[in-house]
Amino acid sequence: MSRGTVEPGLLAAADYLDRARREGLWRGFPTLAGTSELWVSGFVATHLARADAPIDLAPTVEALLSRRAPDGGWSYGSAVPTDADSTAWCLSAVSRQMPDEESARAREVLMEHRVDDSFATYRAESGIGDFVGSPPTGVLGWTGPHPDVAAAVLLAGVPEPGTPDEDRFLGRLVSSANATGLIPSYWWRGMLYASALTLRALRARNCQPPDAWQDAAAEGLTGLQRENGGYALGADRASDPFTTAHGLEAWCHLRHQSAEAQAERAAEALLAMQRDDGSWRGDLVLRIPAPAVVEPRLVARWSRESGGGNSYVPDVDGVFATAAALHALSRWSRNADTLQGRVIEPARPARGDHEVLIERLSMR
Repeated sequence: MSRGTVEPGLLAAADYLDRARREGLWRGFPTLAGTSELWVSGFVATHLARADAPIDLAPTVEALLSRRAPDGGWSYGSAVPTDADSTAWCLSAVSRQMPDEESARAREVLMEHRVDDSFATYRAESGIGDFVGSPPTGVLGWTGPHPDVAAAVLLAGVPEPGTPDEDRFLGRLVSSANATGLIPSYWWRGMLYASALTLRALRARNCQPPDAWQDAAAEGLTGLQRENGGYALGADRASDPFTTAHGLEAWCHLRHQSAEAQAERAAEALLAMQRDDGSWRGDLVLRIPAPAVVEPRLVARWSRESGGGNSYVPDVDGVFATAAALHALSRWSRNADTLQGRVIEPARPARGDHEVLIERLSMR
């Protein structure tokens, strides 16, 4: 498949997302806390900008800048306390238009979410316990280290490149890989979101994981890839666009002999899933562990669409799926170089990691 064939699909996706905005913002993921407009808009705008999509993002930037919390960060929605994930994506979307002192304050907010050499979604002092009606011990899961959030924070430029903390955070992040060679998320189903964002964060900082790590990740990606080249949610038979987009991006970053062919298969599968209106179908990709849950993989049962603790939440209008697919296909179509730069060795996993470090790294 020629990389030039993706251009019509990218333009159709951008047009869909442009039409989906209301008052400069995108909205999605209905939960008991309401539907998000700030976090969702930060994520979508960041991915559109990275893909050079033909959308005027100025209204979104203006809306996000006007809706910062008093502490200088952003949140899931206006009624919810500030969190690191929302702040990271919103900061990534608006940092070029922010005054230096305001940008510096947002970065300070992110560093306040530091837990050892990683980042938590919420600070215990943020008021999140009161918001969900739990004592401090009842939000241990939401205030613990989350690799998917840490990757977003690193992509937002925190800590600053070249500082002593940089290698510690990156080393901890690549240490989050489990026996499949991939990184489980806290807030997302599956392992491709955190894996792709980790590889993206390494590239953004001119770094790469060891060859053994990349080999393990390629093996994990190959094992999960369906016959049509896509990736599914759990045991679902049908490929999921959001998950496939992150599988495609992960392949684009890896320096591995099978990466080019496998990436093309994922790109073909993703294009085949695009709908006539330019969007991709959203699915139950987000999960909300109960606030006290530290290890989501140990939750015995997840409800669907309740929007509360231990539930899966739908990407109702496919806004996240479409932004992620557009971004991944744009990155693949540019045929950019694979990971280069200095090698980041995995750190020893800290207590409380979601999975153990893959054993093969210590055996080579």
